Order: sequence, then C-alpha cells, then structure tokens
Amino acid sequence: EEPDITKLKKRNVFSVLVNAQDQLLVRGEPTQVEDLRERAKTFISNPFNAEDMAEKPTKAIISLKNDRGTSYEAYLRVYNELKAAYNELWDELSQRKYGVPYSDDMPFAYKKEIRSEIPFVLSEAEPTAFGEEETVSPVSSTGAGQSKNNRLISLPTAPGHSKLNHYV
Repeated sequence: EEPDITKLKKRNVFSVLVNAQDQLLVRGEPTQVEDLRERAKTFISNPFNAEDMAEKPTKAIISLKNDRGTSYEAYLRVYNELKAAYNELWDELSQRKYGVPYSDDMPFAYKKEIRSEIPFVLSEAEPTAFGEEETVSPVSSTGAGQSKNNRLISLPTAPGHSKLNHYV
C-alpha cells in the first residue's frame, strides 16, 4: 500500500529543489552541491535528536524536485550526492555492526539488515516550470541510480499538488 504523503511529518522530509539556473534550495535554504551529502547524512541519522530532522532513519524521506530548465548534469550531481549520503551511512553502519565495509559482496542478510535500518527513500516529483503543476508519468523501476533492491511507487499528495515518484 502506498503511503499518503499528506500524513508525513514535515520533520521527516528533506526537500531538495533545483531551479532552472541549477541552484539548490534545501529545506528552504540556499545550499551548495558540495554541502548536500553531509546535510543529508545529518538529516537522515539525526545524531543529536534535533526536533527539525528525521525522527529516525526509517522515517527519513528525501524529496527531490527539479525545474524543467535544470540541466541533466546538475540533476545527476544532486542525485549522486544524495545516493552517496546513503552509501556512506550504510558503510558506517556496516563497519559498526559487522566490521566490514558495505558492498555488493557482503552476505545478503547483512545488506538486508543494514537497508532495513537505513532504507533508501527518495521521492522525485515530475519537473515543472514556475508554478506549473502536473501528474507523474510512469517511470521504469530500473532507471539510473536504482538497484534491484529499490522499488518505485507513486505517492498521492494533497489535492492540487503534483504526485511524487517514490523509491523504496
């Protein structure tokens, strides 16, 4: 069953907007791509139990939205930094729990346990132009940057808002 995005707590959503000039707005603040990975890691793990960050890694959702004018290069850099944040968190947890780096070669049970504690959850809204709203077109669940452990769902939103593609 698909989660209802209107019921998500704002504190659990790490919103990343990329405009037509390839500039980032992260949770309402201008941000450099170079700072995105660390900000995402801190948000997801919330090491100091901050009230404005994810309650816990299993509740964290990364929401990525691009303008139609966003360059593919900027989109890819942003996506790769967000994915790298998860990769680093998985690696840190793997080192703590099992004493080995997170990798495709590790036992499936280890990977499954790590991914259950820190699931990769990335929602991507369909790109829009200033104020334009539209619904999401179907996207293949084997797109760039995804692994067979992620699946794509479409999240409903409040009336009048775009639906979101959601990788889990």
